[in-house]
Amino acid sequence: MRRIGFASLHRKSDTVYSAGAYLGWRGGGMNGGYGAETFRLMCRYAVKRLGAAKILAAHTNLEHKSALEEAGFKLVSAFPPQHAKRRRGYGIRRFEWTPRA
Repeated sequence: MRRIGFASLHRKSDTVYSAGAYLGWRGGGMNGGYGAETFRLMCRYAVKRLGAAKILAAHTNLEHKSALEEAGFKLVSAFPPQHAKRRRGYGIRRFEWTPRA
């Protein structure tokens, strides 16, 4: 077995957590759907085991953006707004995920 990255959940408050992941192979990209699957598994774990009501994520990389959106995260803000679609660097995008009722 070989390590290819990491995933983490950080507690922000009682029911709010922050998620992050990095899978680094083939040039450091999250390709093949593994990034979205990682975020889905983290969300499921946070709701079932930790009692999370909301999970937050923030990324500047567009590859992470597509993985987050595929996992069910919604874009809530981008700073600065005109850089929301840039590949890297200036656009910090913040995402939010809430469990379905």
